[in-house]
Amino acid sequence: SIAKEIIKSVNKEPNPGKMTLEDLTNYTNVIRPVICGTFREMNICTTTPPSSGGAQIMIAGIYDHLINNLSTQEDKIAAFVDAQRLSYADRDHFFGDPDEVKIPLEALIDPKYIKARAKERFLPNAIPTPGNPSKVIKDLSNIPKWGKDNTEEASGTTHMSIIDQYGNAVALTATIESVF
Repeated sequence: SIAKEIIKSVNKEPNPGKMTLEDLTNYTNVIRPVICGTFREMNICTTTPPSSGGAQIMIAGIYDHLINNLSTQEDKIAAFVDAQRLSYADRDHFFGDPDEVKIPLEALIDPKYIKARAKERFLPNAIPTPGNPSKVIKDLSNIPKWGKDNTEEASGTTHMSIIDQYGNAVALTATIESVF
Protein backbone atom coordinates (compact mmCIF):
# COMPACT_ATOMS: atom_id res chain seq x y z
CA SER A 1 0.00 0.00 0.00
CA ILE A 2 2.89 2.39 0.70
CA ALA A 3 4.44 1.71 -2.70
CA LYS A 4 1.10 2.37 -4.42
CA GLU A 5 0.77 5.68 -2.57
CA ILE A 6 4.30 6.68 -3.60
CA ILE A 7 3.49 5.94 -7.26
CA LYS A 8 0.21 7.84 -7.01
CA SER A 9 1.95 10.87 -5.49
CA VAL A 10 4.86 10.90 -7.97
CA ASN A 11 2.54 10.68 -10.98
CA LYS A 12 -0.04 13.31 -10.01
CA GLU A 13 -0.48 16.74 -11.56
CA PRO A 14 0.77 19.43 -11.98
CA ASN A 15 4.13 17.79 -12.84
CA PRO A 16 3.46 14.09 -13.13
CA GLY A 17 6.36 11.65 -13.19
CA LYS A 18 6.55 8.32 -14.95
CA MET A 19 7.39 6.03 -12.04
CA THR A 20 5.74 2.63 -12.00
CA LEU A 21 5.21 -0.01 -9.36
CA GLU A 22 7.67 -2.13 -11.35
CA ASP A 23 10.30 0.62 -10.94
CA LEU A 24 9.99 0.36 -7.16
CA THR A 25 9.93 -3.42 -7.25
CA ASN A 26 13.15 -3.54 -9.29
CA TYR A 27 14.99 -0.91 -7.25
CA THR A 28 18.13 -2.09 -5.46
CA ASN A 29 20.45 -0.26 -3.11
CA VAL A 30 24.08 0.20 -4.05
CA ILE A 31 26.37 0.05 -1.05
CA ARG A 32 29.64 1.88 -1.63
CA PRO A 33 32.64 2.18 0.69
CA VAL A 34 33.33 5.46 2.44
CA ILE A 35 36.24 7.60 1.27
CA CYS A 36 38.74 9.19 3.61
CA GLY A 37 41.12 12.09 3.27
CA THR A 38 43.40 14.01 5.57
CA PHE A 39 42.80 17.40 7.15
CA ARG A 40 45.58 18.63 9.42
CA GLU A 41 46.15 15.71 11.81
CA MET A 42 42.63 14.36 11.34
CA ASN A 43 41.07 11.91 8.95
CA ILE A 44 37.76 12.90 7.30
CA CYS A 45 35.64 9.97 6.17
CA THR A 46 32.53 10.60 4.12
CA THR A 47 30.34 9.37 1.31
CA THR A 48 31.73 8.43 -2.08
CA PRO A 49 30.43 9.68 -5.44
CA PRO A 50 27.91 10.20 -6.75
CA SER A 51 27.48 12.01 -3.41
CA SER A 52 29.42 15.21 -2.71
CA GLY A 53 31.44 13.74 0.17
CA GLY A 54 34.77 14.04 -1.64
CA ALA A 55 34.10 17.73 -2.14
CA GLN A 56 33.89 18.12 1.64
CA ILE A 57 37.41 16.73 1.99
CA MET A 58 38.57 19.15 -0.70
CA ILE A 59 36.87 22.13 0.96
CA ALA A 60 38.57 21.47 4.30
CA GLY A 61 41.99 21.10 2.68
CA ILE A 62 41.70 24.10 0.36
CA TYR A 63 40.37 26.27 3.19
CA ASP A 64 43.34 25.30 5.33
CA HIS A 65 45.69 26.66 2.65
CA LEU A 66 43.63 29.81 2.06
CA ILE A 67 43.46 30.97 5.68
CA ASN A 68 47.23 31.26 6.12
CA ASN A 69 48.02 34.78 7.33
CA LEU A 70 44.35 35.87 7.43
CA SER A 71 43.33 37.78 10.50
CA THR A 72 39.85 39.18 9.95
CA GLN A 73 36.68 37.17 10.22
CA GLU A 74 35.52 38.59 6.87
CA ASP A 75 38.67 37.32 5.13
CA LYS A 76 38.25 33.87 6.70
CA ILE A 77 34.63 33.70 5.54
CA ALA A 78 35.67 34.74 2.03
CA ALA A 79 38.35 32.01 2.07
CA PHE A 80 35.74 29.45 3.12
CA VAL A 81 33.44 30.50 0.28
CA ASP A 82 36.35 30.31 -2.18
CA ALA A 83 37.24 26.82 -0.93
CA GLN A 84 33.66 25.74 -1.58
CA ARG A 85 33.58 27.34 -5.04
CA LEU A 86 36.83 25.65 -6.12
CA SER A 87 35.79 22.27 -4.73
CA TYR A 88 32.33 22.31 -6.23
CA ALA A 89 33.67 23.34 -9.63
CA ASP A 90 35.69 20.13 -9.52
CA ARG A 91 32.80 18.13 -8.07
CA ASP A 92 30.43 19.31 -10.80
CA HIS A 93 32.98 18.47 -13.49
CA PHE A 94 34.45 15.17 -12.31
CA PHE A 95 31.84 13.50 -10.10
CA GLY A 96 29.19 11.20 -11.47
CA ASP A 97 27.93 7.69 -11.12
CA PRO A 98 31.07 5.57 -10.57
CA ASP A 99 29.31 2.69 -12.32
CA GLU A 100 29.28 4.78 -15.49
CA VAL A 101 32.34 7.09 -15.39
CA LYS A 102 35.91 6.94 -14.10
CA ILE A 103 36.27 9.53 -11.33
CA PRO A 104 39.82 10.60 -10.40
CA LEU A 105 38.76 10.79 -6.76
CA GLU A 106 42.09 9.89 -5.19
CA ALA A 107 43.75 12.64 -7.24
CA LEU A 108 41.10 15.21 -6.32
CA ILE A 109 41.58 14.63 -2.58
CA ASP A 110 45.37 14.26 -2.80
CA PRO A 111 47.07 16.90 -0.59
CA LYS A 112 49.38 17.91 -3.49
CA TYR A 113 46.41 18.68 -5.73
CA ILE A 114 44.51 20.44 -2.95
CA LYS A 115 47.51 22.71 -2.29
CA ALA A 116 47.78 23.56 -5.99
CA ARG A 117 44.02 24.06 -6.35
CA ALA A 118 44.00 26.56 -3.48
CA LYS A 119 46.11 28.89 -5.65
CA GLU A 120 43.41 29.08 -8.34
CA ARG A 121 40.98 31.56 -6.78
CA PHE A 122 38.36 33.38 -8.83
CA LEU A 123 36.85 36.85 -8.58
CA PRO A 124 33.58 36.86 -6.61
CA ASN A 125 31.46 37.39 -9.73
CA ALA A 126 33.36 34.84 -11.86
CA ILE A 127 32.20 31.29 -12.42
CA PRO A 128 34.94 28.93 -11.21
CA THR A 129 36.21 26.40 -13.71
CA PRO A 130 37.37 22.92 -12.79
CA GLY A 131 41.00 22.26 -11.99
CA ASN A 132 43.29 19.74 -13.61
CA PRO A 133 44.78 17.21 -11.18
CA SER A 134 47.02 15.77 -13.91
CA LYS A 135 49.14 18.97 -13.75
CA VAL A 136 50.18 18.02 -10.22
CA ILE A 137 49.84 14.25 -10.07
CA LYS A 138 52.05 12.79 -12.74
CA ASP A 139 50.44 9.34 -13.06
CA LEU A 140 47.16 10.75 -14.38
CA SER A 141 47.98 10.83 -18.08
CA ASN A 142 44.80 8.88 -18.74
CA ILE A 143 42.49 11.15 -16.73
CA PRO A 144 39.10 11.26 -18.42
CA LYS A 145 38.38 14.36 -20.50
CA TRP A 146 34.89 15.79 -20.24
CA GLY A 147 33.41 18.61 -22.24
CA LYS A 148 32.46 21.90 -20.60
CA ASP A 149 29.17 21.81 -18.74
CA ASN A 150 27.10 24.79 -19.87
CA THR A 151 24.17 24.03 -17.59
CA GLU A 152 22.87 27.10 -15.81
CA GLU A 153 21.62 25.91 -12.48
CA ALA A 154 19.94 27.86 -9.74
CA SER A 155 21.86 28.26 -6.52
CA GLY A 156 21.59 25.09 -4.64
CA THR A 157 21.93 23.47 -1.31
CA THR A 158 22.03 24.94 2.17
CA HIS A 159 22.98 22.97 5.24
CA MET A 160 22.71 24.06 8.85
CA SER A 161 23.87 22.23 11.96
CA ILE A 162 22.87 23.72 15.29
CA ILE A 163 23.94 22.64 18.77
CA ASP A 164 22.50 24.37 21.83
CA GLN A 165 24.10 24.87 25.24
CA TYR A 166 22.64 21.54 26.46
CA GLY A 167 24.21 19.51 23.67
CA ASN A 168 20.98 19.06 21.70
CA ALA A 169 21.71 18.95 17.99
CA VAL A 170 19.68 19.32 14.83
CA ALA A 171 20.71 19.38 11.16
CA LEU A 172 18.79 20.57 8.12
CA THR A 173 19.65 20.31 4.46
CA ALA A 174 17.54 22.21 1.95
CA THR A 175 18.21 21.70 -1.76
CA ILE A 176 16.81 22.84 -5.10
CA GLU A 177 16.28 19.22 -6.03
CA SER A 178 13.33 18.93 -3.65
CA VAL A 179 11.79 20.64 -0.66
CA PHE A 180 14.00 19.99 2.38
